[in-house]
Amino acid sequence: MTSKGGSALVLSLLALSLAASLSVQRLKAQVLYGSITGTVTDQTGAVVPTAHVTVTNPLTGLKRETDANAAGQYLIANLPEGAYNLAASAKGFKESNQTGLVVKVGSVVRTDLSLEVGAMTQEVTVQASAAQLQTEKSEVSTSLGTVPVENLPTGFYRNYQYLMLLVPGAADNLGTTGALADTPERAIAIPMNGLGPASNSTRIDGAQSIFLWKPGGAALYVPPVESIQEVKITTNSYDPEKGMAGSAAIDVVTKAGTNDLHGTAFWYHHNQHLTSCDPFDQNCKWKVFDATHPRSKPKEILNDIGGNLGGPIKRDKLFFFANWDGVFQRDTPDARYAVPPSAMRNGDFSKYLGAQVSQCLQRDSNDQCTQSAPIMVPTSNGHGVLGPAVQLQQGMVFDPKTGNPDGTGR
Repeated sequence: MTSKGGSALVLSLLALSLAASLSVQRLKAQVLYGSITGTVTDQTGAVVPTAHVTVTNPLTGLKRETDANAAGQYLIANLPEGAYNLAASAKGFKESNQTGLVVKVGSVVRTDLSLEVGAMTQEVTVQASAAQLQTEKSEVSTSLGTVPVENLPTGFYRNYQYLMLLVPGAADNLGTTGALADTPERAIAIPMNGLGPASNSTRIDGAQSIFLWKPGGAALYVPPVESIQEVKITTNSYDPEKGMAGSAAIDVVTKAGTNDLHGTAFWYHHNQHLTSCDPFDQNCKWKVFDATHPRSKPKEILNDIGGNLGGPIKRDKLFFFANWDGVFQRDTPDARYAVPPSAMRNGDFSKYLGAQVSQCLQRDSNDQCTQSAPIMVPTSNGHGVLGPAVQLQQGMVFDPKTGNPDGTGR
C-alpha cells in the first residue's frame, strides 16, 4: 500500500507540474503573440459557413489555416508580430485576398471578408488599411515599432524605456538604477498612473524581467535598441495574463530572422567637445580657444558600437538572428570639495558667524541674555591633547584657493 500510495503521489505531482507548465506557456503565448479574427459573408451580408481562411507571412513563410464556423466566424491565434496576407475561399465564390495586415503584440486584428459569386479561379485582392479603432479589446495601450524605437531620442545610453515618457500617465521621475556603462541592465524607473515604478511589469519575449535584488522594480535586462521589433505599453484594462502589473505592463519583442539575409551596423559617438558649458561656470572653456583659463572640459568619451545579422537556416522553417552591442566609456571625474581654511582649523569661526560669536547660557524674564560664553576657543582646539598625528593629517589637507579676501575660503 505504501509503495502504491507513493507512486500515485509522484504521478499526481508530475501531472500537476505538466499542467502548470502548459498553462504558463499558454499565458506567455497570449502576451507575446497576436491574432486575426472576423466574419466571412457574401455580397448580400449572409454568412458563408465553412469558408476556408488562410494566413501567410511573406517574410518568414509562416502559414496558418482554419475554417469558418456555422456563423461564418473564424479565428487564427498565436501569430508572431509582423505583416500578413489573408485569403478566404468557398465553393461557388471568388477567392478574396487582403494584404498588409499588421499584427502587433497582444493585439486582435478584426478583418471581415466579403466573397463575390464567381469561379474559385478568380481572385479579389484588397490592400488592408490601418485600423482606426481597436474594438476587440478594452485595454489602453501604446505600441512602438522598429522605426520610432530606433529614431526617437532614447537617452545617453540609448534605452528604449525613455520612450515610456511619451505614454499618457507617465511621470518624468527618471532614476537610473544602473548608471555605469558596464552595468548590463542600465534600467530606469518611471512611475505610471500615480503608482511607483515597482508596480510596472516588464516581459521580454514573453519572459518576466525583474531584478529582485534592486529596489524600484528595475528590469533585469534592457535589450539593445537595434534588437527590438516592438514595444507595447499597456496602462489600463489589462488582460488576465498581465496579472503582475499594477500600473504599466510592458511587453518587448525582439527581432527574428526571415527568408532574406539582412543586417545593420552602427556606431554612436559622444565626447566632451560636443557638450556645452555650464553658463554659470566661467572657467569651462576649451583650451584651444581660451588660453587664459587653464581648466578645460573633463574628458567624457562614449562609444556605442554594434551590429546585427539575421537570415534563414532552412527557408520557411528555421531562422537565426544575432545582435551585439558594446559600450565603451572613458571619462575624468570632476568634483568639487569643501576644505576648511587655516582659521577654521584653529577653531576660529568668526568669519562665518559674523557678530554672533558667543552663545547665551542664561536669560532673564525679559528674554535678555545675562550670561554668555564664546563659541570658539582657539587656544583649546585639541592640538596639544591629540598630539602630532592630528597636525600631520591636517598638513595633508590643501588650503582653499578661491581668491576671496573675506577669509571664508568660499
